[in-house]
Amino acid sequence: MRRWIGVAALGCVLAMAGVRQAAAAAKHKPPVKVADPADIQSAIDKAKAYLYAKQTPEGNWENVQHPPKTYKGSSVNSGQWGSQTAIATYALLASGENPQDPRLVKAIEFLETADLQGTYAVCMRAQVWAFLPPEPALRPLVRRDAMWLLAAMKHAGKSAGFYEAVANPRSLEYDHRMSQYGVLGMRACVQAGYEASDDYWRAVQLAWRRDQLPDGSWNYAPLHTTKPNDLKPWASMTAAGMACLLVTQDQLTSESAECRGNAVNPYLDKATDWMDQHLKGAIDNPQALFDLERIGDSSGRKYYGTDDWYQMGAKMLLGNQQPDGSFQLGPKVSMEDTCFGLLFLAWGRAPVLMNKLDYSDDEHPNVPWNERPRDLAHLTAWVAKEAELGKFLNWQFVNLDAPVDELHDAPVIYIAGNQALELSEEEEAKLREFVEQGGMLLFNADCDNDKFTDSVKKLGARLFPIPGEFRDLPADHPIYKAEQFPAADWKEPPKLLGLTNGVRELMLLVPSGDVSHAWETSATSTHASSFELAADIFLYAVDKQHLHEKGDTFILKPDKAIKPDRTIKVARLEVGDTWDPEPGGWRRLAVVMHNLDHVKLEIQSVKPGEGNLSAFKIAHLTGTAKPRLSEQAGEELKKFVENGGTLIIDAAGGSPQFAAGVEPMLSAMFPGEELKTLPPDHLLYTSIDGPLEKTGFRQYALRHLQLESRAPQIKGIDVGKRVGVFYSALDLTGGLVGEPVDGVLGYDPETATALMERMVLYADSGGQPVASHAPAPSPKKSAPPPAPPPAPASPATQPAETSTPPAPIKSPTKSKSKKRKTAQ
Repeated sequence: MRRWIGVAALGCVLAMAGVRQAAAAAKHKPPVKVADPADIQSAIDKAKAYLYAKQTPEGNWENVQHPPKTYKGSSVNSGQWGSQTAIATYALLASGENPQDPRLVKAIEFLETADLQGTYAVCMRAQVWAFLPPEPALRPLVRRDAMWLLAAMKHAGKSAGFYEAVANPRSLEYDHRMSQYGVLGMRACVQAGYEASDDYWRAVQLAWRRDQLPDGSWNYAPLHTTKPNDLKPWASMTAAGMACLLVTQDQLTSESAECRGNAVNPYLDKATDWMDQHLKGAIDNPQALFDLERIGDSSGRKYYGTDDWYQMGAKMLLGNQQPDGSFQLGPKVSMEDTCFGLLFLAWGRAPVLMNKLDYSDDEHPNVPWNERPRDLAHLTAWVAKEAELGKFLNWQFVNLDAPVDELHDAPVIYIAGNQALELSEEEEAKLREFVEQGGMLLFNADCDNDKFTDSVKKLGARLFPIPGEFRDLPADHPIYKAEQFPAADWKEPPKLLGLTNGVRELMLLVPSGDVSHAWETSATSTHASSFELAADIFLYAVDKQHLHEKGDTFILKPDKAIKPDRTIKVARLEVGDTWDPEPGGWRRLAVVMHNLDHVKLEIQSVKPGEGNLSAFKIAHLTGTAKPRLSEQAGEELKKFVENGGTLIIDAAGGSPQFAAGVEPMLSAMFPGEELKTLPPDHLLYTSIDGPLEKTGFRQYALRHLQLESRAPQIKGIDVGKRVGVFYSALDLTGGLVGEPVDGVLGYDPETATALMERMVLYADSGGQPVASHAPAPSPKKSAPPPAPPPAPASPATQPAETSTPPAPIKSPTKSKSKKRKTAQ
């Protein structure tokens, strides 16, 4: 089976933040050992410390404080005075340093006045401008570098469109490395506000196409060189050629974006084929890694051949980092190599906005899944710049030959087309599993195609029979009202349909308005709402703040080395049609308890009232609609609790409808018994699995509830000396899934998981203290901003009620093999 999954970094300032290529098919070969995100962050921190230690008292990184009188040579380190300060400042900013840091303020002031005369030096300085606020004082600095790059480009003969190390446009000399820097520098100037003409980009595109070798690669020297040995392909220069063609392709966006089928690019196809076979040639030094990162991100690929380019590069860098934080892959330590290594590590792991699904196969190679190949590229660049997230963003190409776990690099899978969507049962099962694990699907009907829209509605009914129907998203939905861009401000809001389980949106559909067309054509002024809607969808999916770095995941796998020492049986109560809105939640909790508590959870669905509860110690009741128990079911649950069982109840999503029915139901079952809020020093919080260190709430809950305290809000009914019934009016069920999402009245996923785990352990122990086998893992991510103070109580915005649980995942019956295509 052949498949690929691609990643494309799109920071708001990076030179490659443009078009992304659909990746070639590649057989998956998981790395033997991955570079852990924590280790990568540690390496980044050490490299930054090394660079700061090398800063001169003058605030720059130059060996001499004044430029030489003449510029000679053509290498990176010759004739490029000022380049060390430029690349060091660029690397520090790209890795998250604040431009207001006094150390960087001095470096930026140096660059503002430095007399740079080399292509490499000017390129790296241009990257710095793109990180700074777009103030009026910045404009002449950007224009100065853009004009230098325009003047330095060759304009005659076979050298036209290329660069050499210094500005000498009359010379026929050039090389591909310096030419790449010229293009990346101009791209950075464009990102900082300069408008380069199409003539410039056409000249660059023609030049790189002209110099491509017959096998798809590029060499270092000019193609018309008289030295045959100079025609030897270089992996790093092939990466440079691909990167430059990707940049020009994005800049020359003149297509109408109408529905005319998927586009291909033969130049990039050939280069991709070559790189699939020669990736290791680009993993031999940090500067080559910089070239590789340009295409690894910009081409939309995670794998070349069978190798994960980022993992290969990260492991090489981590294995060659010196005690002082520098990276040494040659005979001596180079500050510039450390900068290149830092750029590679920092940019390659940015959070992912969305996955774009390639649903073609060998039998149907031309299905129009990617008629707008730059739609997500342009959207992600806009969101990274406008959504005030403080992070760079990625986007991805994926297909359904990939493991479901890898689809969770992004919270949203985006699916577009203008024909009826046809998927195999195996592919539909993967999409269902992705959603049940916390993901969301977003569909766009290209050119407002009704066949695509109808097929998506039928797909929703198959994947999630209950609720099974899309509805217009209500006007007070968090996507419209609670995110950064209020729908009330939109002049022409796109139509949006949603399919919900009552806790969160599972599938979203744009049946008309064709937001992809606006993204593809970068129509940010005339169709701003198309961009703002997508940003709001993303912010909804991550609860505004939970951005995972590449490699971080909430998906858990059972540790095979752990052998459970006991089994706990849990009955999931089938009461009403909405009894199981999040089937992935308990599956994830089972993995948590296997790994941390050495417990095997056996989870079964049980209809109360049929006499089957005696085999269980724990029963769980949840839903999004008012629970209705038959007299027989109520009697069985009462006896179950009185005989030593524990009933756990929570309102899925914090559903007011469900909550309104719980207390009357419990009063009828346990007349005269008081449902009391457990005190903060209750055994559940202090001696079950150790002390509960913190309680976190969803941002939505904090905005809509007046909480008297930030302590857990669990209530209970005592039966003898133990709690026989636990009840939470705030969501636990949705939190068990692990993926944060807005619009939920409940605890954050970490707290919800911990509370449910504790209730299970409490019930199993009969209310006795229980020690933990291992400390609970904490997510490796930056601290979220402080929570806002609780707002005055107001009615919670809740999705429409649903009626039955999603259908179970079907066994795969058909697999699709992927055929390589490169989109243009």
